[in-house]
Amino acid sequence: GWDFLGSNLPLLLFILFTLLTTLLWGRIFCSSLCPFGAVQDFISRFAPKHWQRRIPRSIHQRGSYLKYGILALIVGAALFTEGISIYQYFEPFGTLFFLQGSPLLWLILAGLLAACTVVPRFYCRYVCPLGASLALLSLASLFRIRRVSQCETCALCENRCPTGAIHREKIDFKECVRCDVCEIKLEQQAGACRHEVAAINDRLIDDSIRLKPV
Repeated sequence: GWDFLGSNLPLLLFILFTLLTTLLWGRIFCSSLCPFGAVQDFISRFAPKHWQRRIPRSIHQRGSYLKYGILALIVGAALFTEGISIYQYFEPFGTLFFLQGSPLLWLILAGLLAACTVVPRFYCRYVCPLGASLALLSLASLFRIRRVSQCETCALCENRCPTGAIHREKIDFKECVRCDVCEIKLEQQAGACRHEVAAINDRLIDDSIRLKPV
């Protein structure tokens, strides 16, 4: 509530900073400030690679809307009920970093951390209600990642995106957490980015001629 925020200046400034940066550049909080996001990245980095699975795009797209349903459920409970708070069941922050919570909350936390060993940033992709609210706000972001023409023929960034926000040259910006992995790949001229556009187009034309049925 506003009374709580008004009496807690550091928290208020932090919230304003998060909202402002989201309006400007997108979900920077999710990539650079969220401690649970850092935990997920740590787990994904050191988890055995053969554990990790690539979720089919059709399933990922449907699953990504789950967090918006969770957000609506939490907001609805807050607006239309009294004394009922379900946010704790979808936010593992307090359980992990304050080491407190019921056995159910610890079980939920364990399940989310285990899921991160299989799907990078599982919580961010499909569960996080805060991420969902920032995703909606990022639809109005002013400065977005720009792709280049080579991205139409290269899937490197699509395969490396931790939230599955990229499909070739297109970015679902509300799902992008501004980790900047794709921009780093462009700067490093990785994948198709190291080739001249003309060379790529010529290769595609040659392939289409060879594959053309007689």
